[in-house]
Amino acid sequence: MGLSIGDSPELSLDVGFSSQTVEEIPMTMQVGMVGTDGVLIASDTKFAENNLPIRGSFGGTKFKMDHKCGVAVSCAGSMNTAFRLADEIISESRQDEGWRFAPLGSSDCGATQRIGERVLKATDAGREHAQCLIAFTRPSVDLYLFQLVKIGREWEPVCQEIMTKKFAGDTANAAIFWGERYYRKMPIEKLIPLAAHLITAASALNSAGIGGLEIVVCNSSGIHPWSDESIFDLRIKSSERDKILGESLFGISDPENDRRAHI
Repeated sequence: MGLSIGDSPELSLDVGFSSQTVEEIPMTMQVGMVGTDGVLIASDTKFAENNLPIRGSFGGTKFKMDHKCGVAVSCAGSMNTAFRLADEIISESRQDEGWRFAPLGSSDCGATQRIGERVLKATDAGREHAQCLIAFTRPSVDLYLFQLVKIGREWEPVCQEIMTKKFAGDTANAAIFWGERYYRKMPIEKLIPLAAHLITAASALNSAGIGGLEIVVCNSSGIHPWSDESIFDLRIKSSERDKILGESLFGISDPENDRRAHI
């Protein structure tokens, strides 16, 4: 069975970022990376509530996982829609592990269309935009981006295999520089600090919509969520790295970085 987090009453709230409401703050920063021995997905954990008299937030996982069928999905965009999309992806994977291998545009790519149609049918107007980074461990270890996008006047599902890296959520966030500049295909263990630094840097640039960190690594042995202790360690090291970089550029200490280094 998949995680029940997405079915929590909290997540029935109108949370997330609607692509049609420019006043809302873009939330969520996620990155998927392909390594030589597996794939990883890193995400923030902050949910912003934009339908309240005052802006609120709470923390929670943005992943849906099913260890039995070997699928881990991170959710971005309009979160209720993205969680529905993740549920449908996992459901389809339980029925057919190889559904994603049909070429887009071929007569056999019905699974992509079926998933999109089911989600769009249950989605309110203005909340269609959703993105899911998907890590598969069976029948092979792969990374995909499945999203609902507006093509002309219609919303359509698009599924794309990722061979290197991909960002989701606040993709205009300047923190994606870290991935663009330093990503190389290498063992996942070496990519984890880069992914963690990208997410924490994104929070510094958009603290109203992004915060926290979670990382899931997928390889031939299965799905491996990083522990709270390991995440805490990564955030400390990221803050220290940020401080060192600032001092090397300017020769002075940044008080804000000093404060974050002791989180």
